[in-house]
Amino acid sequence: MPNIQAISATYSEVDRLSVGSLDSVIYQGLIKTLARGKKGAGRLTLEQSYQLVRGYELGYGTIAQLSAALMLMRVRGESADEVAGVVLAIADSIDTDWGTIGVTLDWPCYAGKRNQLPYLLLCAKVLAKQGHRILLHGDSRLSTQRYHIGSMLGEIGITQVSTPLDAKAALDMQGLCYVNADSLSPLADVFAGIHQQMGVRSLYQTAIRCVNPARANLCIRSYFHSGLDELHRQVAERLNHYLLPSTTLIFKGYQGESEINPRCETLLTITEPAINRQIANRQTTHRQITLPTALSMLVGKLPSQAQLCPSWLKVIEQNIEPHRDCNETKRAQYAIVTTLTAILLLQSSRLSVSEAVDKAGRLWRSYQYSQLNNQPQLSSQAGAGLMPDVNVREKINAKQQSSAYVEGKCGS
Repeated sequence: MPNIQAISATYSEVDRLSVGSLDSVIYQGLIKTLARGKKGAGRLTLEQSYQLVRGYELGYGTIAQLSAALMLMRVRGESADEVAGVVLAIADSIDTDWGTIGVTLDWPCYAGKRNQLPYLLLCAKVLAKQGHRILLHGDSRLSTQRYHIGSMLGEIGITQVSTPLDAKAALDMQGLCYVNADSLSPLADVFAGIHQQMGVRSLYQTAIRCVNPARANLCIRSYFHSGLDELHRQVAERLNHYLLPSTTLIFKGYQGESEINPRCETLLTITEPAINRQIANRQTTHRQITLPTALSMLVGKLPSQAQLCPSWLKVIEQNIEPHRDCNETKRAQYAIVTTLTAILLLQSSRLSVSEAVDKAGRLWRSYQYSQLNNQPQLSSQAGAGLMPDVNVREKINAKQQSSAYVEGKCGS
């Protein structure tokens, strides 16, 4: 991983955008740029895209104009400049105190999952035990038919916060916390309203994932549709001109969520700000790594109602005996380990894929053992292989829990 302090020293000053002499007439011209017809329509520059959103917030434009512009860009396909401009406008609407809470990993979770719980929450807890300070953020209003992390937090003891002060307290205590997007920026409500009225996505769904509100050194960016990896890479490059540099992990997530799907091969793209460069030539390098399929040939039913209840995360976290060999447990374990693997590769360019897989497995087993035994975590060097030790439950003689208990707690 690049020396972030050295890079930050190079960027003693970062570029700032402004609305300049923007007024309602100039704002209308932004819409005209997009809507002049088949031959005359053009794209917005990064600065114009920034002015489109920031100008609306300052009262130069209307919700109808902003909505029309978003739909026009969606039909044609958003450019990296247009997405980056919206990212910077949203970032400018966020309280700067969020940038002082000391986050090391920015983890946006906006997609949700249709038929599986967000096991990434357990990955975050493992990493927090290793010393990371993680800010999770999302917005369940964007995809209401999915399982979002915001509704799962209480079961596994992750704190939801709404202010930088609360976030810093939670990070100091637990190493991670969650904030909903509407507590970060007033623009979240605006874009959510447009989405609900129009019934279609806009570039906001891409832009909000790229905001990095706490200015973390490490960032995660997931996507679902093919080709968005290149868009995210280009956006990351542009943002390094205006925000403090970060190293960013980009991958196609499970149903778009920022969690690896262990049942298929996954291409990781990691963008890194280059060291020893001039401010006028801020280049960003990137490397690509292929994570092989970790879980193949697994067939079985979709998760049961009990396995879609928040308490199921606790079952996975503690490796509860009656559920250890069911298909959903295996999917969960592999999803956790492969996602941990990707983040370890983000964290260190020196690790090979096999080394990262091995280390991820050790960290997960160690975390489970500490949860069951209620003792400080074991060394990450203990054990070998990918999956948790199937005898760990018996070794520590923890009390058993039945499937009837789990299903009863879920009310099914």
